[in-house]
Amino acid sequence: MSEEKPARDKRIDPVEAACDDAVKNLSVQSSDAAECRLKSLIEAHPEHLAPRFYLAQLYQWLATHQEPGVLNRGKLRLALEHARAALGVESPPRLETVRLVREILHAMAFHQENATFCRSIERQHPDPLVRFHALCWSSVALQCRAHELVAEGMTANADAANRKSVQMHKDALGQLPNLTAQQLLESYFGESHTVRAYLDSGSGAEWVKGVLAIIDGPTRESLPSGLLVEQLCHVADAACDAGLAQEAIRVAEQALTEQASPRPGGKDMIWRIHALGAIFRACRLAGREDRAEIAARQIEAELAQWETAPGASSGKKADQRPAAGYNVAARYFLVAKDWDRAITAARRAAELWDFGPNHFLLALALWSGRKARAATLDALRNAARDAIMSGKGACRNLRVDFLTSPAFADVRDDPEFLKAIEVAGVID
Repeated sequence: MSEEKPARDKRIDPVEAACDDAVKNLSVQSSDAAECRLKSLIEAHPEHLAPRFYLAQLYQWLATHQEPGVLNRGKLRLALEHARAALGVESPPRLETVRLVREILHAMAFHQENATFCRSIERQHPDPLVRFHALCWSSVALQCRAHELVAEGMTANADAANRKSVQMHKDALGQLPNLTAQQLLESYFGESHTVRAYLDSGSGAEWVKGVLAIIDGPTRESLPSGLLVEQLCHVADAACDAGLAQEAIRVAEQALTEQASPRPGGKDMIWRIHALGAIFRACRLAGREDRAEIAARQIEAELAQWETAPGASSGKKADQRPAAGYNVAARYFLVAKDWDRAITAARRAAELWDFGPNHFLLALALWSGRKARAATLDALRNAARDAIMSGKGACRNLRVDFLTSPAFADVRDDPEFLKAIEVAGVID
């Protein structure tokens, strides 16, 4: 779910302009007035899309902003109700309305319902671009559902869902061949879910081949340099997962070359850590320990330098990038079984940014590397404090992540661990 306040570009339409004005300079304190005004606009203009759309966005925003650290699923349900109402007053629905319904369903972790909704849009909508996006979103929702099915012990159903997710993505590509390179790449990644579906269904090499064909194709020059680097890093990761170590090294080194000189403290530094991490992991897979060690030391040195850059530790969201860099590094160290480095990086990420996924990553590293029971339980409890990211919302569920992690297979039924992952601060 977007962190941005619910607002859209002003239009000439007076009703939409009134809606835009209702949420201007929105705050929790002004939200009641905004809600009342939008409801009045709905009563005055029952057949107009805008008031319902804006009210759905308002509830979506309030779900995570009304009370700090609390996920209000009741507000999400209201958001879904009004988003569906908006969908019902336009025929055919606009892409942004379909996207809004899909985002709310995704945030509520209603994955099967989301897949069905998006597929129905794909089958009925006259606009091929809307059909393309709807089919891609249905593919994403199925992969999310597959992840839940693994946690429920229904592995055969999960495998079938992943295969269907991959087929839907292929069908989407076949429906609309005249896409930009950027649209194609975004569809292949699918918010990390589409690539996961390919990997989990045993088609990782096919995913790598498809993305490289776009990157190396005639439309390459149209890609922003930052997007190209990001996609090369994703390819390197997928190649590692598919066991293609040499290809992963080649692509990750290409990402470093394409990046040229990253801005100190900028977002592109995260992608530099990604590229170096992929090299580290792939070199370990290939038995090139000397090169792996060089990459690991580069990561550590660059993170330390980044953390001491001016403004890097102010605690504001815009300055949490060093913590994100440590999170990325910890994931590579963890999957490569460099336990000490994984624990050090994950702990620093959690220290710099009190964020549920950072604490969960630390728990993974502590249990995988040391079986440190007390420290792992503390990290899981800290993860559970983050209701928005660890509760059943924002497409995250701490319980599902715990149950599907091979690292915790030996304590999956341990009462103390199950108690530690109980999330507070979720309002139904």
